[in-house]
Amino acid sequence: MKELLGGEERIDEPSSAWGDSFIVNLGAPEYESPDMHIPPKELDNWHVDGDFFIHFLDSPEQALLVIPLFSEIKHRGGATWICPDGIDMVANYLAAHPEGVRPIKSALVPSTSTAEDPQDDPGFWSHLAEVQKAERFAEMTGEVGDVVLMHPLMLHSASKNHLREPRVITNPPVSLREPFNFNRDDPDEYSLVELKTLKALGVDRLDFKPATERRRIVPLRVALQQKMLEEEKKRLEELAQVNNNVDVMSTARPIAVA
Repeated sequence: MKELLGGEERIDEPSSAWGDSFIVNLGAPEYESPDMHIPPKELDNWHVDGDFFIHFLDSPEQALLVIPLFSEIKHRGGATWICPDGIDMVANYLAAHPEGVRPIKSALVPSTSTAEDPQDDPGFWSHLAEVQKAERFAEMTGEVGDVVLMHPLMLHSASKNHLREPRVITNPPVSLREPFNFNRDDPDEYSLVELKTLKALGVDRLDFKPATERRRIVPLRVALQQKMLEEEKKRLEELAQVNNNVDVMSTARPIAVA
C-alpha cells in the first residue's frame, strides 16, 4: 500500500484498520450447475467503490480498492470480477466533471444535476452500459490470506457462486491525508496510483481543481442496514414477550452486513 500510494506519510492512519464487515457469497440453487457460466459483460453489479462521498478525479477518500480473502476462491466460486479498461474510462469521465459526481445504483451523475430522472442528465454515467465497451476482464480468485490491491477507479462486480462453496471477503477503504496530486513539481514524487491515472488521461501532469466542495453523503446501504437492524430488534422484542427470560439488550447485537 505504501509503495502504491507514495509513502506511509500520505495514508490516513484511521483508515488503515479493518472491521468485521465480512462479505459472504453462498450462492443460490438456481446458479448451481457445472456448466453455467455468466460472461463478465452480463454481470449486473459493475461499479466503482466509494458510495459515501462525492467523487472527484483526485478524491482521497477511496485511495485503493482492497479485497482481503478469508476463504479460498476458485474459478466460478463467486470471485470479484474486474475490468482494467474501466480505469481509463472512469478517469476521463471524472476529469470531464470537476463539479464532482454522485454515486447512485450502478451509475454516476453530476453532483450539480437537477434532473428529476438522473438518466436525463447529459452527464449521466451507467457502469453497466460503459462496461460493454471494454475488452479486458479478470476473475480475482485466490487463497486464504491473499489481499488484492487495485487502482481506486477499477470497475468491478460481484459474480455468481456456482460452486456453492462459502466465499468470504471484506472490502475496507484506504484513504489519503490529502487528495491525489496530478501536478507535482517533482515528477519523482508521483505515486504509482497517480502515474496510472495520468497515463489513463494521456498526459504527464494535470492541474485538476474541484469546482464544488468535497462532501460526504449517506449511502443507501446504511439505510438498508439500519432497517434490517430495526427489524431484528423488533423480532427479538416480540420473542422476549413470549419468553420473559430473554434479555433483548444483550441479544440484539448489530449484524455486519455488506
